[in-house]
Amino acid sequence: MTANKVIAALGPPRLDNRAFGGGIGYPGLRMLFDATGRGIRALTIEGGARLASGIGVGTALARVQAEYPGGTVV
Repeated sequence: MTANKVIAALGPPRLDNRAFGGGIGYPGLRMLFDATGRGIRALTIEGGARLASGIGVGTALARVQAEYPGGTVV
């Protein structure tokens, strides 16, 4: 998903550091994009925030990997 699609779906971010090589931030959610801005490189969920799939802080790693195959864990 591109940065522009994320912003179109979620509205203006609270924090936008893309001009400095960073990402965008919403309450409970931060995203870093690849150099082209066309793919999410890293996603951080904080506090009680949950993705539409229900994944959030405390979700078992096996469930995250099943829901989002091909991702890497660092």
